[in-house]
This record gives sequence, structure tokens and C-alpha cells, in this order.
Amino acid sequence: MNTLDCFATEANPLAAEARLHGEKGSALVAGLVTLAVLSMLAAATFQTVTARFRSNYQTASWHDALTAAESGVEYSMARLRSPLTTSGVLTNPLNVPGSLQSDLATLSPGGSSNNGTVLSDTYNGVPFPRIQLPTLTIPHLGQGSSQYIFTTTVDAVPKTNLANSGLNTWYRLRSVGVVPLSGSANVGIQKYDNLLRKLQFRKDSSGAPLTTPQAVRTIEVLAKPVTTGSSALFGQTGINLNNQNVVINSYDSRSSLTSTNGLYDPAKATQSANVVTDDNLDGSGLPGVINLSPTGAYVNGNVATNNTPVVGSTGHVSGTVTQDFYQTLPNPPNPATVTSSWSSFSSSSSTMPTGTQTAPMRYKITEGDLNLTGNSTLTIAAPASGEGYVDVWIPGDLNISGNGGIVMPAHVHATFYIDGNVKISGNGIQNTSLLPVNLTLYGNHDPSVVQTMTVDGNGQFAGLIYAPSAAVSAKGGGSSGDMYGAVVADTIFFNGGTSLHYDTAMGDNGAVIDYRVASWYEDNTLTR
Repeated sequence: MNTLDCFATEANPLAAEARLHGEKGSALVAGLVTLAVLSMLAAATFQTVTARFRSNYQTASWHDALTAAESGVEYSMARLRSPLTTSGVLTNPLNVPGSLQSDLATLSPGGSSNNGTVLSDTYNGVPFPRIQLPTLTIPHLGQGSSQYIFTTTVDAVPKTNLANSGLNTWYRLRSVGVVPLSGSANVGIQKYDNLLRKLQFRKDSSGAPLTTPQAVRTIEVLAKPVTTGSSALFGQTGINLNNQNVVINSYDSRSSLTSTNGLYDPAKATQSANVVTDDNLDGSGLPGVINLSPTGAYVNGNVATNNTPVVGSTGHVSGTVTQDFYQTLPNPPNPATVTSSWSSFSSSSSTMPTGTQTAPMRYKITEGDLNLTGNSTLTIAAPASGEGYVDVWIPGDLNISGNGGIVMPAHVHATFYIDGNVKISGNGIQNTSLLPVNLTLYGNHDPSVVQTMTVDGNGQFAGLIYAPSAAVSAKGGGSSGDMYGAVVADTIFFNGGTSLHYDTAMGDNGAVIDYRVASWYEDNTLTR
């Protein structure tokens, strides 16, 4: 401060004090303005962060809702599989009281079920039942919600005549996954995300008011039955296709595009003959394999193992070769528990009558073994009209050789339960129709029994062999080395010029062993 300022200050102390107060006021105003601006910035930042957090949280909850819906599908699939896995034996789920399959086949809309609430739907104006399973809530720890909620309805996929209640019915599973949204009922900052996710803040999709906002997603799945004839060759432990002269291919007896008059036509052969194994441990404790030989057997379809690489050349495999397959196989039915009404039948008899599909004739071979050698022939009588059905229990071995054989006329459906070993040569089992779906050979129901089955020479065979614990071998089966149908066994060995022509119609026939997802669809229009 200079001398003049000093004199001025001393001369006018009030002016100096006023100026000092003015400077303090300006600083206060500036401070308040700065504080206000910072507060506004903090508030805007907080609002933005909160909105982004809410948006992220809602996104996580929306993804969780899909997980909840898929959990509902898995739960429903487990309920469908339950009657198939309880006993470890092939079981018709329609014959299991209280099963979903049985209830859907027998209940009318408005009925009651221990499985859940029976609802009604319509198809072409005709009502049919749906069963809504109990709603389940699962605790969850994660970025999104603290719980999953899902509700699933199950119905038999209706045909045009609503007659799709048989053994090979497909089922429709509609699962709604719900995840509560915590916090206020406000949308996030992403407009288009909100439109996509369709989060429900005030009302649900039916218009009912909500007390808690929620994310909802609905998926619809078709569950297809897996049957005993779903693969051309299935060896639980392994499969050996000896050389490049072995040919595995397919056709569909139901289509004129892939067959001629329902019969295999090499000019129309298709590539849907899958060869699969579970790689179970063999007698030496090593995992089984699929051996296609160094020169490579011809497999017109996919080849799949559980975890063991395929041995031999895969150059003649038309489809994929993977190591991700596994399917549990139930044991064949025990004929003693299938029914107690078996009629005795002597192997010296030459003709066996048939019954109907709902009341087949059932015969137990009196001598235990059924030996058809020399000129011995067993003829299953053709029905007077329609289709004829017969079940045959062979407590011992089945031996066919020479000019012996079993004759199955057209329109005859035969099921054999064989406790002992099988050797089919000679004239074999002459399935006159050559439709594999008409003939089934079941192996021993006891997995501890060592069983062998052989088809060789001119032994003719067109049907399904289902013997998960047996060793099955084919050595030039049939007069031309051809077999028609499918084989399920513990081990399978094909030698020489053996060929198997798999009828894909078998995948829609036979006993159900599992269900698989055939289609998956997210439906934003379905309501709870």
C-alpha cells in the first residue's frame, strides 16, 4: 500500500470497511454459485449412474427370466422322463397311473390331476386338456434378482383329429419365467432396450395390477420321444464294422420318395442311419469304441461316441463324427411281469394264431428252447382282417437253421421275448412285409445274463433287435447279406458283406426310452 492509500484509509475508514465487505460478499456469491453448479453436476451424475445401474440391473434380471423359463422346461422334461426311469425297465408311460402322459391321454378338460391344475385349450374348435404344473420359486444369488419363479404347462401336441395320445406322442412345454425387479417402477435409460424386453412395471401381460415390477420371458418347447429304434446301430460298449464292404444306410417305408411300395430301394437310399455308442467299459476295463476298419465301413449318417475317438477310417461317413453322445438304455421288459396270462405253446406245433393290438395272443414255449431245424417251420397265422398281433416268450434259446424258419405273413406284428441265446440262419425269420416295425426281438431282461445273438448265412431278418446286454453279430445276414431295421445291443459286430438298411419309421415306433427337445421358441405373445 502506498503513502496516498494510507492517508486515504486513515481519512475514510468507512469506505475501506465497505470495500472489504463487498469483496467478502462477492466471494460468498461465487462460492454459492460454484456449490450450486457442483451440486447440480453431482445430482446429474447420481441420476445418470442410478439410471444406468437400474438399466443394468433390469438387463440382468431380464436374462435371469430366461434362465427361469428354461429351468421350468428342465423341470417338465424331468416329469416326463420320470415314469421311464423309475424301474430301469422299458416302461409304457401311458400305463403308469398318475404320470403326465397318462393324465393327458385320459383326462378331459375340467378334470383333476395330482400333477397340477387341469386347464382347457382348443384346437380347431375342439377342447383338449393342458396341465399346469405347480409354480416353483428358486433362491438365486447374482447380479440380477434374488429368486427365479417359473410356471409350466404341458399338453400333448394335437393332431388334426386330436388322436395324438399314443405311445409316441410329442409334448408341448410352455414355460413362463418371472424375476422380480427391485426398486421403483421406472424404466432404464435405453429406450429400445425397454421396448425389446417388455418389462412389466404397473400391470402384467394380462392387464392385472402388479405390486412388484417384474421381468417375464416365455418359451415354448416341443419334446420328441426317443424310441428303441431311434438309431440304426446302438452299442452300449462298442461297435465293430469289420471292413469297407459293410454298408449302413436308410430309407423311410412311409414315403414313396425314399422307398418303393414301402420297401428299401437302393436308388432312393438316404443318409439318416446313425451309429452311436456310450463307450461303456469292456471286459478288460477299457472304454469301448466304434471301429470302422482301416479301409472304412460305409455309414450314411452320423457317428457318435461318448468320449472315445473312432478307430479306423471315417472317410466313408457321410455325416458328422462327434464325441458327445450318451443315452441310458433301460432293460428289456420281463415277460413274467408283462402279463400273467401266457398260453403254453409246443415247439412241435406249426401254426400260431394272432390277436388284436389291445389284446394280442401271448404264448410261452413249453420246451423252453425253440429249435427250428431241418424243415421245421413255425407260421404265425395271418389275421382274417386288419392287423394281427402276437407275443412269444422263449425261456430258452432260439435256433433256426437248415430249411427251418419262422414265417410272418403281411399284417402280422410279432414280439419275441428271448431269455437264452439266438442263432438265426437257414430261412431265418421271414417277415413277409419286410417292414421292420412289425418285428421286435427283446433280449434277456436280466443284465447279468451273458447272451449272444447271431444272424448269419441266409438268415433273413427285418426288424428291431433290442438287447442292451447282449453281444450281437451279423455275418452276411440274409440271402443278399442285407438286414432291415435297427440293432441295440451291448456290442455289435458286422462282418463280410453285411449291410443294414435302417427304416427311419422305426424312430416313431417302439418303446419310448427318453425325450429330447425337438424345437425351442421364445414367444413374446403368450401370457400366464
